[in-house]
Amino acid sequence: MDGILVFDVNTVESTSAFKNIREGLYPAFLLDWYPDFLDADNYIQPFLSCQKGSPEKGCIEGGSQSQGSFFYSQRMNKLIDQQRQEQDPKKRQKIFAEIQEILAYEVPYVPLWQSKDYVFAQNGITGVQLDATQNLIYKNIKKEG
Repeated sequence: MDGILVFDVNTVESTSAFKNIREGLYPAFLLDWYPDFLDADNYIQPFLSCQKGSPEKGCIEGGSQSQGSFFYSQRMNKLIDQQRQEQDPKKRQKIFAEIQEILAYEVPYVPLWQSKDYVFAQNGITGVQLDATQNLIYKNIKKEG
């Protein structure tokens, strides 16, 4: 499948990028992101929720607008609210199954997973590493000398 997709990568500094994402300037945008804790809502609500919008106009206020997909679905908004309130793990799992079905059909995002992680530190700093969940392990960081 060599050559089936060709990307022309253009970089932009973050201040302009986040401003322009909200305005819908980019047809596609690659953004580095990871969750602050490992709950399914962390992968859903910030990217798919939309407080204001319509199927015709897309999302004009909410997570999917600020993250750049402009995805709007009244059903998705209801499911996101339901799963955030549900305490029963089995019922919550059923809600997420429906969310996944909508995602598979609507495809508001094409997730790309890059499996080689990098972390950088100044000279003289040791023990800088990420754990499997991409969190920085602070207890191992030391300054030489």
